[in-house]
Amino acid sequence: KTVEMTMAQRAEQALFDRWFQQELVPKVRDMASSLVKTVSFRPNARSSCERPDRLAGVVPAIYSEVLRLLRKASDHWPGISKGREKVIKEETLAEHGGAGGSFTVGSMPPPLEPPGANRLFPELALRAFQLERALRPDRPPSS
Repeated sequence: KTVEMTMAQRAEQALFDRWFQQELVPKVRDMASSLVKTVSFRPNARSSCERPDRLAGVVPAIYSEVLRLLRKASDHWPGISKGREKVIKEETLAEHGGAGGSFTVGSMPPPLEPPGANRLFPELALRAFQLERALRPDRPPSS
C-alpha cells in the first residue's frame, strides 16, 4: 500500500508540475495586467478586493463569489498536508504561528480520493470549477 501511495503522490505532483509550467506560468503576466486594469489599488489604502460589495460591477460575479467563499473558508482553514508543507515556508502557516495556509479543492483521477477540502467547502469547490470554465471554456476541466 505504501508503494501505491508513493506512486499516486508522484503522479499528482507530476500533473501539478506540468499544469503549473505549461498552463499557469505563461499566463501570469496577462492575468496580473488584467487585474491591475480591472481593480484600482491605492497605496496605504484598503484594497477594493477586501470587501465583496466593492467588487460589484468591477469584476465578474463569479470572481467575487469565489473570493467571498475563500474568505468564509478562512474561518475554518484546515491544516496543511505533509506534502504541501514541503513547498510552503513553515513560518507562514497558521499552524506554525503565521497567518496563511493552503488546501485543495477539486477532483482527482481514479484511484485517488477527492481532496478533503471538498467535504469542508463543497460550494467553494463548485464555484471554483465554474470560475475555471468561465476563464477557459475551450479547455477540459482540471482534475
